[in-house]
Order: sequence, then C-alpha cells, then structure tokens
Amino acid sequence: MNTASFYPPHLRTLFTNRARELVLLEQATLSLAAGRPRHLALFGLRRIGKTLLLLEHLTRLLGQAPGGAVRPVYIDLEELVTSPELFSRRYVGLVTYWVLTGGQGVRDLFLTPNGLLSGPAAGVRCVAQTLAALDRAHDETSLQVSIALDFPEKLATELDCALLLLLDEFTELAVLGNYPAVRRPMQLFRAALQRQGRVGYVIAASAISAMQNLVQDGQSPLFLQFEALEVARFPVDATQTLAERVLDATVPVAAGRRLHELTGGHPFYIHAVTTQLHGLVDDATTL
Repeated sequence: MNTASFYPPHLRTLFTNRARELVLLEQATLSLAAGRPRHLALFGLRRIGKTLLLLEHLTRLLGQAPGGAVRPVYIDLEELVTSPELFSRRYVGLVTYWVLTGGQGVRDLFLTPNGLLSGPAAGVRCVAQTLAALDRAHDETSLQVSIALDFPEKLATELDCALLLLLDEFTELAVLGNYPAVRRPMQLFRAALQRQGRVGYVIAASAISAMQNLVQDGQSPLFLQFEALEVARFPVDATQTLAERVLDATVPVAAGRRLHELTGGHPFYIHAVTTQLHGLVDDATTL
C-alpha cells in the first residue's frame, strides 16, 4: 500500500510511543465493527501529534483489511470549511474517495460532481442520489449541510460496511455558523450522528478549550457524545526513542533525560532540538 500521498514515509518512520492511544482507537474500531459505534475526541497541545496518531491508525486499519468491514476516512476540516455549498459537496466527495480507494486514487477527481459521477463512484446509487438532493436544496444551505452529514451512513449501508471518520481540526465546522442560513452546525452534526448506526467518529483539533467546550460543556449539543482521549507529552523513554530515530544513532540515557527536561517531553520540540543537533554534527564532520 502506497501511503506517501497522505502519510509520507519519513513521518511514519518517526512515529513513536502512543501505544495506549492506539489500543483505545483499535477498541473503538472493533466496537464499531460489532455494531456498537463509540465516538472519541482527541485532546492535546498544538503539534503534540494528534494528526500523526490519526494517520497511523488509518494506515494500520487499511493495512489490516483493505475494503474490509470498517473502512477509514480522514478529513481535515480546516481545508474544507469555506462555504456551506462547497463544504457539502467536498465532504461527500472525500468520504467517497476514502471509502472507494483507501486513499490510493486521485483525490481531486472526487471533489466535483462531474468528476465524482464519472469516476469509481459512478455505480454507487447513494452518491448520485445525494448529489441530486444537494442540487434540489441549492437555496437551503442548512439542508445541504444536513444532507452531506447524513451521507456516510447511506454509503455504509449501500456497501454493507462500517465507516470510521477521522475528522481533524473538527472545531472548524463551527465556521459554518457564520452563515445565517446554517447558524448551528454542531446541532446539525449531532442530529446526523444520532441517526447513524454504521458510522463512528474520532475528532481532533488544536483548539483545546474549544474542543473541551464542545464535548464536556453541558450546554453543548455534543455533550456526552464523545469519550475524551488525551494525547499527552512523551515520557523519558519515548523522548529518547524519538531522538534516536531522528539522529539514527544511539543516545546515552543521561542525554535522553536532559533532552526530556529541556523539551518537557513535547514531541515537536524533541524533534526540533535533535534535528538541529543532527545538523551541527553534519556540519562538524565536513570541516
């Protein structure tokens, strides 16, 4: 399986730790396969590795059973939420892209109605039906968003499978609320979620407070709909492992501990410091 388009090899080589998180993601996937969807919300600091964790689970799931009982979908909402009309069509297109190709096809072909209907999805009834419904609702943007959010369940039903939607930068969905005709996109999302039995969701975002408010505030429409999963800083041993992978060399235990103290176990800073050190070593060897 070629994952270079969505998970470059150099990133996967650096993937470190996260055994607990991967077990919980796998448990949620197995529960979904058994007809009991569980929805997870990933919390963590910026650049702590949430996206990498999503892509790692996605890749492992694709490797275990391509086109299997649970098919993963990865969508970065930050690049998708522009207007309700574009969001609705592209959301449908991206869900279809991942489900039918496992991330191996040309993604852009799925982002327009013409491309979608003339490509691998040409024979999938619910795709044509959903696009037709979006056309009929062209003056009702709130209805368009609802139609798009309902689409994964329809696709899963037609293909007789379950879908695991990994929605990155999930808080960006709230941007649709800037359009008066939509107003409450999170309520629309919850309504769709509660109508679905074949779709599981894992959501993540860098805006920690916004995410916490969405899934833990009693006034939020998503209250009690998601289980919280913290993506934490690295312990000392994982700090050393990541440093060794960046440097491609053994790191003394004392140096690993000092690196952990300096970076606080934050993977981004561990990578930044060791990359800089690698550069200094390379410079020294050329003198």
